[in-house]
Amino acid sequence: MKIKFLTKKFFRTRLSEFISVQTDNFLRKLKPRPFFTEYIEQVFRKNVEPNFSQNCLTLSVLTDTHEKAVSSSSYYGLNGVRHIIEANKACDSLPVDYNIHLGDLIDGSDKPEISRGLLQFTMENYQK
Repeated sequence: MKIKFLTKKFFRTRLSEFISVQTDNFLRKLKPRPFFTEYIEQVFRKNVEPNFSQNCLTLSVLTDTHEKAVSSSSYYGLNGVRHIIEANKACDSLPVDYNIHLGDLIDGSDKPEISRGLLQFTMENYQK
């Protein structure tokens, strides 16, 4: 009886671990949507580029993405990750000196291992 209990406890995957693995798998496949990056580029070229000179410092600023692994009734969720990926992709083809996130990167309501995974993915995306 004890062995059966121990093996069940040892081999049972916790839900948060399962979600963490699935989220990691999903994030690796997540690509920027072309229409969104094109929109960012068009807005930049129309509204920003005409107003700066060679000596200007240009910043891309993003905030309040509130990344969350599990969908919620609000707009928060994996959309935050997607917005970061798309903003970073758009900045690759624009004359942007620094790409900055001002805060509220993750929602913080997921289990710690899931939140850490989201945070790590985002930091790696910014470092690229």
